[in-house]
Amino acid sequence: MELAQKWKIFAQMAEIVRRLQSFQLPESITGFGGVTFNDAGQIVRAEMPTVGAGPWDLYQSSFKGRLEVALRTADANPYIKGWQTNNLREQLSSKDDRIVVHAGFNASNLLFDPDSGRITGLVDYDFATIMHPLHEFSSSFDSTGGQFRGWDWENARLWEDALEAVEVKRPRNIKGIDKVANVDTVLQAILPWRVSNADILGLQTEEAILRCRDENEQHLDKLLSRLGF
Repeated sequence: MELAQKWKIFAQMAEIVRRLQSFQLPESITGFGGVTFNDAGQIVRAEMPTVGAGPWDLYQSSFKGRLEVALRTADANPYIKGWQTNNLREQLSSKDDRIVVHAGFNASNLLFDPDSGRITGLVDYDFATIMHPLHEFSSSFDSTGGQFRGWDWENARLWEDALEAVEVKRPRNIKGIDKVANVDTVLQAILPWRVSNADILGLQTEEAILRCRDENEQHLDKLLSRLGF
């Protein structure tokens, strides 16, 4: 895809993110987590769909809640086994901005008209939640070079320019991003997607699962050591 075409798509994606961030939440939604309807038909807070825990009054509390769930799930996982090897488990043993986070904002969930070059829809809100703006950047955009690993620098530069053009809140202009990124990376490392998701496990051989598990163990060990645990 030519650079000009990429820019056109990224600009539209950035505008969608801006609108999600600027959406005025109903007064009936408080704290952080998922949303649901109550008996009166109001949209109210609920468990975070990807975690099965929450809601939480504070952003900081959401990290503690997600960590507790991740560790319980890791304990029950036959491959991870609570990361009991190499003493990893012993190493494991904060009002903020609240916005609508899609949490799966990737190319596979965008409807695109190739003739006009326009994005016509963003679908699959199964993982959507009410969370800090940073959460979108740690759970989405893996097709744009927007996560904390696997960068495509040309795409990342275009994506940053598109976000800058519409003044989207993003890692570069969120204070304390390094600390939050560390916590989020630990959470993802404790419960790696390829070793814990039932659908993904069914698509892999036992050998591939165990290899991924071993790679994640090394990654988690290095990560915790770097953070001083």
